[in-house]
Amino acid sequence: MAGPELDIRIDSRQVLAMLDSVPEFVRKEVRGRFATLGRTLRNELRNAMPKRTGKAASSIFNRFDRVRDRNDIAILVGGNLGKAPYLGILEVGGNIRPKQSGWLAIPLNKAADRHGKARFRARDLRDNPGAYGFVRSWVRDRVVLGERPGGAIEPVFALRKAILFSRAEAPKPIRRFRDRNVARIQREVEFAVTGAIEMASKPASGRPA
Repeated sequence: MAGPELDIRIDSRQVLAMLDSVPEFVRKEVRGRFATLGRTLRNELRNAMPKRTGKAASSIFNRFDRVRDRNDIAILVGGNLGKAPYLGILEVGGNIRPKQSGWLAIPLNKAADRHGKARFRARDLRDNPGAYGFVRSWVRDRVVLGERPGGAIEPVFALRKAILFSRAEAPKPIRRFRDRNVARIQREVEFAVTGAIEMASKPASGRPA
């Protein structure tokens, strides 16, 4: 299931006509340039996702789309709600609640990877603290604390009943990424098309066999 998307499209009647009339190597060049742009945008958007939303970042996909009935060529970069159901909440607001337990355990410090995704679960830490480098763990003021060998105390998880975003408070990572990059994206889409057209105008000796 697709979620919020960057939908970068151009008025493509002439481009569609070109794709139908030019040699296959030019069509392949257009598709290749669009695919490269889509992958670039996908990777940049993944890096722009808020920390501690690892599933949201990993759900970002890209797809090249051609829709004849709308005369569109589109590069779709968006998030898969099947992988990250709360991605829509990040865009438009809403309430994130735990699915199984009574609390959301938000990883802190070394409990989170570079994307903010938990390296292990709070219940795993409770059941076997030694597996994660702790002597023991306990909860105080809705924070899961762990004691390292030597006595150092470290916050490992923050416990929340829910995380509420109003529409105004929602971080809107996809929309903001689009707003910051829309002019550049449009230029690169145009470059992808004009570059392929320039290839088509080269002498036959300069074209791929």
